[in-house]
Amino acid sequence: MPYDTNDKEINQAFLPTRPMHIIRDGSDQAAAVLILAHGAGAGSNSEFMEWFAQSLAGPELKGGLAVCRFDFPYMVTRGSTGTKRPPDRAGVLIETWHAAINWVRRSPTPPHRLFIGGKSMGGRIASMVAEDEKVDGIVCLGLLIYGSACFVPSPGDGPPPVFDRG
Repeated sequence: MPYDTNDKEINQAFLPTRPMHIIRDGSDQAAAVLILAHGAGAGSNSEFMEWFAQSLAGPELKGGLAVCRFDFPYMVTRGSTGTKRPPDRAGVLIETWHAAINWVRRSPTPPHRLFIGGKSMGGRIASMVAEDEKVDGIVCLGLLIYGSACFVPSPGDGPPPVFDRG
């Protein structure tokens, strides 16, 4: 499906000490927003993340859904230096998630419903902040779930996460 760049907005938000890039696909008037974080190895502009966001942000959904993607600080650094780095520590990843959620909630047209999630590591960290942030749901893509290697906490009284093990 061709991608209309008029529906794509790139913004820059800031953590206390680091820039954070946020890409928004879909209408500013969308009733719901899904914020997606990337996995450990590829950023928010990876082929999969772009395809997933653009597929969901199409005009076919009644009421509309906007998808916001962001990069964790280590991926922003990788993008500017070209040097591969390991993911940031969990505290930084969690802080970045909170900043992305706050940016969306403070936008000129805040969503009626807010969903968060991501690919692998991004989904795992989303599940860690979901209860504190009182989101409407979690989407976890490509998250390895087997044995005791992965624990995704239940978001309290909220809806259960949606998983895709692909």
